Amino acid sequence: MTIKRVLLILLIGFILIVGVMVAFFYFTIATTSPIAVHVPSTTTSASRPLTDSTLVLLLGNKQKVYAYYGRNMNDRIVTSDESVRKMIGDEKKKHSNQLSIVIKPSSTATYEKVVDILDEMTINDIKKYELGKITPAEEAVLKNVQ
Repeated sequence: MTIKRVLLILLIGFILIVGVMVAFFYFTIATTSPIAVHVPSTTTSASRPLTDSTLVLLLGNKQKVYAYYGRNMNDRIVTSDESVRKMIGDEKKKHSNQLSIVIKPSSTATYEKVVDILDEMTINDIKKYELGKITPAEEAVLKNVQ
């Protein structure tokens, strides 16, 4: 074999390797799509009435979640971030398929906390949940408790 043939074979090999690499990276980038969490659109409490099987979660600036049922803010549950999963699971068993959850982050709640609560909805397989705007009365409750 002459040196020209060896160089030609090496050149063809390199071209094939580069072609395979370009195709691999092109298809890898083209087939990956960002994964997004489906968040139900926010509604006002006037459009959806709060019932006894509606759990409202208030998210403040501390590591606590304040929850109450329906419109009764006096009977609230205070729980830590770690026990939210257990609380939601217990409430799901208690209310079966009727449980709906309204998540209301305050202006001081962190984005991470909201995402953590949305993760809990997915983990506990909660079908009916939404993000809502916190009312001034609920803000006052959060300020008094914190």
